[in-house]
Parts: sequence; C-alpha cells; structure tokens
Amino acid sequence: MIRLICKNTHNGFKKGEVYEGVYMQPNTIMIIREKDRKKFFYGLKRGPGVDFIETWFWTPEEWREEKLKEIGI
Repeated sequence: MIRLICKNTHNGFKKGEVYEGVYMQPNTIMIIREKDRKKFFYGLKRGPGVDFIETWFWTPEEWREEKLKEIGI
C-alpha cells in the first residue's frame, strides 16, 4: 500500500485528500475510490492513453516538499 495526496480534483478525488493505492503489475498503481468502490489505474511511466500518477497525486514526501517551497523553506 502507498499513501497518496491528490494534486487536483478529478474523477471524484478531491485536491488535498489522502488516498491509498496498491502497486499492480510492474508499472501501475490502483486507487479505489471509497464512496463507490470504483477502481482507477495510474501509470508509473508516461505513455499514450495512460493517466500518469505524477500528474494527479503526490507521495507524502513530495507533498511535504511542495508545502515547504510554498512557505519559502
């Protein structure tokens, strides 16, 4: 399991909310939206027709770095 923070509201995911993902196959993360148990798949690598995980989610470490940059640290 991996914890992820949403960068931008999309597909029922809300910006700033924490979600849990599961690594699937070698290059995919699956996130299940809790309200309706719908599954979404995001690629770990850019590719045609693939939602890239870095476009939509931060890891907690990436989120922390972004917040520190915002306040100038």
